[in-house]
Amino acid sequence: MLCYLELSHLYEWDFSYDGVTFNPELSLGDNTDFNWFLDGNPVIGEVEPSTSVAGDYDVALRLTTELGLCTDLFFTTVIVQPIPDSDFTRSPAGSVCPDDLITFTNNSVQSPAVLAFGPVDYQLVIDDDIGSPTSFVPFPNPTLDLTLDNSTAGDVNYTLNLQATAAAPNNCFVLSTPINITVNPAFSSGFEDIAFDPFAPNCSPLTGTFDVDGATQALDVDSYTWTIFDATIPVTGFPQTKNNGAPNFHELSYQIDNNSQTGTNYRVLLEPVKAGLCIVDAEEFVRVNPVPSSDFTLAEITDECETKMLTFQANQPGLVDYDWTFTIPPDITDNDGDQIRVLWNRPDQGAGDLNIDANLNSTNAFDCQSSSVTTFNFIVESQ
Repeated sequence: MLCYLELSHLYEWDFSYDGVTFNPELSLGDNTDFNWFLDGNPVIGEVEPSTSVAGDYDVALRLTTELGLCTDLFFTTVIVQPIPDSDFTRSPAGSVCPDDLITFTNNSVQSPAVLAFGPVDYQLVIDDDIGSPTSFVPFPNPTLDLTLDNSTAGDVNYTLNLQATAAAPNNCFVLSTPINITVNPAFSSGFEDIAFDPFAPNCSPLTGTFDVDGATQALDVDSYTWTIFDATIPVTGFPQTKNNGAPNFHELSYQIDNNSQTGTNYRVLLEPVKAGLCIVDAEEFVRVNPVPSSDFTLAEITDECETKMLTFQANQPGLVDYDWTFTIPPDITDNDGDQIRVLWNRPDQGAGDLNIDANLNSTNAFDCQSSSVTTFNFIVESQ
């Protein structure tokens, strides 16, 4: 028989070939490519399985020529890798604002067959309905905190999937059931202290009034929460919440005390709240400079028969100016700034003692003066 002169006419497939008996499960009249799920079960009525099941399958093809005179059998092993599981949830539910933190929880449970290849890689796949490029966010931990943006004037609808990818050489990946999230548009807010001059010394304590701007007032919010931060810590007395209808609802009178010896930028945060409306918080920075100390001590007294010399030492060195004054001027002065030596001639016997006040007022590099003048009283006795 000259089989090579005949064309193949019948293509029969056995998707669970046992290596001995060929069981035709699908018959085709040509060699057109096709897809087929493999699950290891016998195919009934040439109906394809609904999905594949991981495993190794021997798939056989029997070719029969058009006259049926010749047949040939080919088989190969097809490995169906296990696919990972992908499941996640979100909190809170419902629509959100652009600044709202959303917590996603990975609820995927992987089979030993998948984990045998190594750890599964997870990524959050994010798409929206305004044409932004698809973004992929690594999801290595059980939970992921995320905010979704909306810089438009309307709602933005996001579709999120958890993509789970098995380790090589498996490399199979699967997408979870999508989660849809609507992000509402947000209104901006603002405030200012029109009297605040950033180029002024702004010495502690700094007082003033913050006024909410007109656009924010027009939102007719339910409440304002004000917080003044020193670094990340609210200063004493804050946060403060004002509800709509309260006196001076749209303003905050404040006093900021800087008790350090360095200039400090205080962050002022305004959080407007209105039910059903997204509003972006506003913040401003106010620099408050410290005041120096005017405290000083009597470091030394030298008594002589005809003179009395005193040495005073300022407690805070390194200031720009030390203004020493005495209610009775000394006869000799040696002023080194933070230290001063002063000498008085004693009055003649019987002329009476000298009752003197020593005063110090200091100025630092921020052009702030000490908040009080320190006074020290002493007596220069007569001879």
